[in-house]
Amino acid sequence: MPLQLAAPSPRGRLPQQATASGRLALWTAGLTLAGLLAASPAFPQDFTFQPAPPPAPYDLPGVTPEVRGFTPGMPEAEARAALMKAYPGRVTPAPQVAVTFMRDGMVVRSRPVPAQIMARSETPGAREDIQLTFGLPTTGSPVLGIQRRVEFPNLSAAPRGEELEAQLIEKYGPPSSQRADALRSTVTLVWLYGAGKMQPCGRDRMPLCPYVAANFAIARLEAYRQALEEKHELMIQVDLIAQPQDRARVRSFKTTLADNRGAVATYAAAEMQMLSAADMRAGENDDTPGQ
Repeated sequence: MPLQLAAPSPRGRLPQQATASGRLALWTAGLTLAGLLAASPAFPQDFTFQPAPPPAPYDLPGVTPEVRGFTPGMPEAEARAALMKAYPGRVTPAPQVAVTFMRDGMVVRSRPVPAQIMARSETPGAREDIQLTFGLPTTGSPVLGIQRRVEFPNLSAAPRGEELEAQLIEKYGPPSSQRADALRSTVTLVWLYGAGKMQPCGRDRMPLCPYVAANFAIARLEAYRQALEEKHELMIQVDLIAQPQDRARVRSFKTTLADNRGAVATYAAAEMQMLSAADMRAGENDDTPGQ
């Protein structure tokens, strides 16, 4: 029976900037901004994150929460090595960013840390792109977000949609929501996990499914905390697009995984550490003669 795609939940639209208090602002600088700030002596990059306990691995009976062998919480070094092995010679160097913390005019800026890494693979029958987004060194720069897209330009190499859906359900369990859009020839499956089990969404008399994105930033910490309150610890979304010549076969599919629990762990620890560093530097300035 044809179904309809759910619109993104307003709660899924993450704010561009979050603050822990009226006097506190934090953000992850992009590459261009990082370069500008690095050139300014007013923003020394001298803060180093300290290790903090990472969350325990997900324990979801009957569920394998991974994408192409990459799992939420996988340390950056391990993920990088696995990516280079799976995509030899096709890995894009990971950009690095600096985290800046401001409080009462006091600025603390971290040394550059890894942000993302990407790879691409092409064969006569398919093209594959994958992107991993990392958290901060507080919890080992873990994998927080994964996005993988596979395209099948040749109809003969394209898998059947029903078979692919069955494989996904075997891997991730029954979806929280499964919706189809006949006009766009798409099917979207969403899995939400929280409190050790699947959480339904997008059904009759239930909240719409949240927007699932693989990009993460410390500025959105409050949004990730809100997701945990709604029992959206781990989110997976798969979008299937049918072949125009044969709608029973898949032209492309995109898998997106987002680890909100891991994001709260890595960013909350960073927030506390940078806040402590800012207070310490403010105290040192107060003790400086002539201040």
